[in-house]
Amino acid sequence: MTLDAALIDRLRAFPAFVQQAVARTRRADAVRRPDAGGFSLVEHVCHLRDYDAEGCAGRITRMLAEDAPALPDFPGQTLARDRRYQEQDLASALQAFVINRAGTVEAVARLSDADLARAATLGSIGRITVAGLVELVARHDADHRREIEALIAELDVRQLRAMAGAFGEAFNAGDVDGLMQFYGDAYVDINLRQPVQSFAERRAYFARLMERGGLRIDVEPEEILVDGATAFVRGRIDVRQQARDDESPAPSRELRYLEIARKGEDGSWRAIWGIDGPVQDA
Repeated sequence: MTLDAALIDRLRAFPAFVQQAVARTRRADAVRRPDAGGFSLVEHVCHLRDYDAEGCAGRITRMLAEDAPALPDFPGQTLARDRRYQEQDLASALQAFVINRAGTVEAVARLSDADLARAATLGSIGRITVAGLVELVARHDADHRREIEALIAELDVRQLRAMAGAFGEAFNAGDVDGLMQFYGDAYVDINLRQPVQSFAERRAYFARLMERGGLRIDVEPEEILVDGATAFVRGRIDVRQQARDDESPAPSRELRYLEIARKGEDGSWRAIWGIDGPVQDA
C-alpha cells in the first residue's frame, strides 16, 4: 500500500492557498461569517490548525501505537466555540497551521507500507486505514478550499456593494477625500474626452464638480461579478438637482453605469475603469 505522490503534493500545496486567502482579506473581514452560516476566515484557519494537529497527526500517532483504536469524530464546531476561534489572532493561527502541515507532510512521507495499512475505527466513518485517513485529510482540505473561496467571494461582493453606498454618501456630503478612497493611482473614465486620469487629476475633477454644487446622487449596484482580483459592477445612478428654498425639486435623471474594480494586496477594492450614460428606450 502506497500513497499517490500527487496526494502528498496537494497536502503540501494547500497552506499556500490559505496564506493567499488571508493576505488578500481585510482584517475587519476576517471575522465575518457567511450570510448562510459557517466559519469566518479566522475560524477556518484555527480549525485547520487544530485538525492537522489532532485530527491527522494525533490520530496517526495512535493508529501506529495501538491496535485498532476507537477514534472519535473531530468536534470542529464544538472546538470553534469552546476555544473561541473568533477571538484568536489570525496571523498566529496561520503560522501554526503552516508549521503543523509541514510536520504532517514530513511524517506522512516517511510512513511505510505496513504503517499505511494499520487501521482504526473512526467515529461515524467506521474502519479506516492510515492511508485512508491521509486521503480524508486531503478531502477535508478540498472542502475548506471551496468554503473559503465562497466566503471570500461573498466578502468581496459585500465590500463592493458598501463602496457604492459610501461613494454616494461622500458625493452628497461634498467629501472629495471620501470619494478618493475608492480610487488607486489611475482611473479610466470613458465619458471624458481625456479618459485616463491620475489620482491627482481624478481628485481635481471631483473638486470642480463639488464647487458647482447642487447635485445629489443615489448609487445602486444591480449586478456584481467577481473574477479573482477583478470585479465588474453594473448598476443605476439616480441624479437630481437639489432645489433651493424658492424652487420645486427638479426631476431626477437615471443613469446606468458599468465599473471595473481591482482588488489590492491588502484586500481592498479600487475602481479602475468606468462608464455611465442615460437610460434609453428600446
